[in-house]
Amino acid sequence: MAELLLIFRDICRLKRGPQDLPYAPHLLVALLVVDLALDIGFAAFQGRAGDVAWRSLAGTAVSLGLLYALLQSRGFGSRFVQTATAAVGTGVLVTALALPLLLAIGEPPATPQQLTGTQILLTWALLALLVWKLLIDANILRHALELPLPVTLLIALVWIILVRLMFAGGGGGASA
Repeated sequence: MAELLLIFRDICRLKRGPQDLPYAPHLLVALLVVDLALDIGFAAFQGRAGDVAWRSLAGTAVSLGLLYALLQSRGFGSRFVQTATAAVGTGVLVTALALPLLLAIGEPPATPQQLTGTQILLTWALLALLVWKLLIDANILRHALELPLPVTLLIALVWIILVRLMFAGGGGGASA
């Protein structure tokens, strides 16, 4: 378990890739459950549970489907489990880092002028975390698809925008 956490840490530090993870479908399923639980738990805490579970599941299914299609198109379908594990696992870690920031920011005010200095600072930290996750996703795709980083950065950016547009207002699950 400790070795697995070190691998995820190194993937987040852009020093390793999905190929360094074991081929473990049960680990992928466990991480998907944790990802869903985080989405549902945070939404419930905010009092907006509603259909978050279905939105999260749908977002995750779309993300994993896109990942599978990308890998298949490059002839790397056998890399799916490890690549999906890397994407979901790093997504869980980044979400765990983002939740305290989101909780500290609280409910956004009605106008930007009502933002406190602390909320602005925490929002910038959240933006930095989003950019970092984009780089993590691009690094995972770079290793999995054997493409240059600028290309995978563009793929990851389009991917995030696409999934967020499709599932605006609810969990998106599995990031990329």
